[in-house]
Amino acid sequence: MAKRVLLVEDDKYLLDILGSILRFLGYDIVEAKSGGEAIEKAASAQPGLILLDLNLPDMKGLDAARSIRKNQRTAHIPVIACSAFGEKEREEKYTIRSHTYHWL
Repeated sequence: MAKRVLLVEDDKYLLDILGSILRFLGYDIVEAKSGGEAIEKAASAQPGLILLDLNLPDMKGLDAARSIRKNQRTAHIPVIACSAFGEKEREEKYTIRSHTYHWL
């Protein structure tokens, strides 16, 4: 059985590329294009990992990560934040606030 990854990205191009790469590597992909959708799908799909964009149309990825962490059904799921920020200080601030410990 393939490991399931929740891929949260509002940019269709990036969603297609990342999804294709992960599928090629044997992962089962669940896609979400917003923070609200990510929160819902994290609970229903129970992925083994969440790749979360920090800039989403309906909320900040930071807020989505907090909601995922607060829910007992999803608190155990590792979250990797995906960002184009490139600023170490900002990454560290978001890491601490969201309890997201991995960056891509």
